[in-house]
Amino acid sequence: MNWLRSPLLEGEPGAAGGGGNLPPAAGDPPAFAPSFDGVIQADGAFAEGWTSKAFGPDYTGPLAGVKTLTDVDKVLRDNMAAARAKTEGMLKVPGENATPEERAAFYKSLGVPDDPNGYGLAKPEQLPEGVSWDDAFAGEFAKTAHSLGLTPAQVKGLSEFQTQHIAGQVAMTRQQLAEADKAEKAELAKAFGGDATAVNAAVAAAQKVGQQAGLPPEAFDPQHQDYWGNQALQAFAKLAPRLGEHGFAPGSGGASAGAISVDAAKDIMNNKGNPDHAKYWAGDKDTVAKVQAAYKAATGGK
Repeated sequence: MNWLRSPLLEGEPGAAGGGGNLPPAAGDPPAFAPSFDGVIQADGAFAEGWTSKAFGPDYTGPLAGVKTLTDVDKVLRDNMAAARAKTEGMLKVPGENATPEERAAFYKSLGVPDDPNGYGLAKPEQLPEGVSWDDAFAGEFAKTAHSLGLTPAQVKGLSEFQTQHIAGQVAMTRQQLAEADKAEKAELAKAFGGDATAVNAAVAAAQKVGQQAGLPPEAFDPQHQDYWGNQALQAFAKLAPRLGEHGFAPGSGGASAGAISVDAAKDIMNNKGNPDHAKYWAGDKDTVAKVQAAYKAATGGK
């Protein structure tokens, strides 16, 4: 009984031009010629070793060991069931020509809410230090996320990432400000020879000059967040003795000031190494009076 016979495979006359079985080309291995003669026996069962005859001696496919056509049917059904199981739960991604309804159904199957409010973005009970919540920004973010088809899990993850990123930026900025403040204070102390009293005197002098100009005292307070910086402090402190801003008039210094020459006065004003240099620019009453007295004496009291 012949089943699924093929003249081409069996080499019958007329197949492939009627030449019969063609000898293999020189050097080529003999080609396997499948045969289905005698594969099915009179009782309908497959003959012993039928797969070797039909598919080759090395066949190990799904039909290996099959005895009857009923077995073949079972193998095919099992394979189809296995294929369906592999695709079960898979979603079909909408193509370019998908309808809006198909796209909406796809996103809904992913868990995308019907509208931006479905993400439930709200201010967390606890926020990292320095991080604030912006309801308007959160609303716009939700709208954009919905237009892109993001899932609630994705939106939650992005929101948490943004929060932590900002917290990191805040912490880094605070560290940089603290380092800058430390360096500024060290620079200020160095400018006044490390003398805290001289620094305090300069602050007081600058604040009094600034007050006359309508400026807040915080502008010249190194401890305040509105501090204008070292250059502003030193510049205003230097103006104080020149403007007589401290309330002391030229020549009104205490007796301890003593009389000095103009050269000595110049040295006090210009030589940072002079022990009275910092005091003069900080507005020390006695030192300023001593310098002014020297110039007054040199000009004949004018």
